[in-house]
Amino acid sequence: MTDRIYYENQADWAPSDYYALWRYFDRLAEYVGPTPAQAQRPEHRSARIQARKAHVRDEELAAIDLARMPPESRWLLRAVLVSQQRYELAREKFPCCC
Repeated sequence: MTDRIYYENQADWAPSDYYALWRYFDRLAEYVGPTPAQAQRPEHRSARIQARKAHVRDEELAAIDLARMPPESRWLLRAVLVSQQRYELAREKFPCCC
């Protein structure tokens, strides 16, 4: 896990690098679990798609070391989880991740 983009020093990053980090976190957040709306309507298409992702990235999410991340990465991870309505679920499932 030492080669993950979210552990990199961001001193010389270009805007495209920040965009890559945001995209990575955006996709990673999808694996945390269903949003409240998806949990209420499991028959909905987005809930069925999300259900297939369940537990696929749990190992990576559980292994995230916030202390090793630059502050910007920590902030962005939290912002992505909040924007996707998955922050509380992530805190429950992966306490060290958030």
